[in-house]
Amino acid sequence: MRNFVVVLFFLISCRVGDPPEKVVENYLLAIEKGDYRKAYKLIDKISKNYVSEEDFIKYWEEKFKEWGKPDSHEVYAIKREADTTRVYFRWYFNNGTFEDLVMKLTKTVDQGVYEWRIKFLNYKIIERRKK
Repeated sequence: MRNFVVVLFFLISCRVGDPPEKVVENYLLAIEKGDYRKAYKLIDKISKNYVSEEDFIKYWEEKFKEWGKPDSHEVYAIKREADTTRVYFRWYFNNGTFEDLVMKLTKTVDQGVYEWRIKFLNYKIIERRKK
């Protein structure tokens, strides 16, 4: 009985963060608006061990010099597999082109809060074409 109470207390004390759909929406909007610091806060801890905030900002600035900057996006599929979620989305560019990409999220626990976080550089371009 005592173990049950301890486990129950632990589960009650754990809070759940935003669902993956909301995390992706916040991440993509931050990137589209150029708020890279906000987007950086939404990547997972392992990614943060390998890329500093400055390098993250530099990555997106260089990518958008190459691709152009997207002006909107559309999330069109979400696939969940235990503690991993893949989000398929389309970025629209003002020159009439779009890109279909897939992004991976993982579920992490940080200070008792379960949160979904983006796996940085775990993006895959599915298709790039004109509208």
